[in-house]
Amino acid sequence: IPSHNADTDLKTAFKNSTVWFHREMSRRVGINKYKKYLKEFNYGNQVVSEKKNSFWIDRSLKISPEEQIDFLINLYEEKFMLSEKNYKIVKDIMINEKTPEYTLRGKTGWGREGAENIIWYVGYIEAKENVYFFAVRIINASEERNSYLLDFRKQLTMMAFRELGIIN
Repeated sequence: IPSHNADTDLKTAFKNSTVWFHREMSRRVGINKYKKYLKEFNYGNQVVSEKKNSFWIDRSLKISPEEQIDFLINLYEEKFMLSEKNYKIVKDIMINEKTPEYTLRGKTGWGREGAENIIWYVGYIEAKENVYFFAVRIINASEERNSYLLDFRKQLTMMAFRELGIIN
């Protein structure tokens, strides 16, 4: 992936899902801190595999769309024991799109479990003086990567926002 073959920072790594950067960060943070935060955040099944530098992509850590929404609500409402500075950093790097009409914050994800592609897009949109949380999970039982689904997850989300009248 061309965007992964460059110097990067946290914001760029978040946007591009730069695996090497996240692996290095997980090494620096340490597995025990990750376990602590997963528990504090009540994040999914909180399972961290022995693959310490890739547990978030090896499918040992599992989360449902409903749990994603709960996590996002708590993040938005700043209910975790994090500093104001850390909330600001996270919310800034989550911005996917900012227009006069709305601010869209989100994170994509993609993984494989056996022959299945599991493709995520989660986040929230602030529009019309409201906040709308979303968790899109596409499960595609295919041996192929089906990379068209990587763009489709965002397109589907934006179509839903338009259909619901959240944005124009």
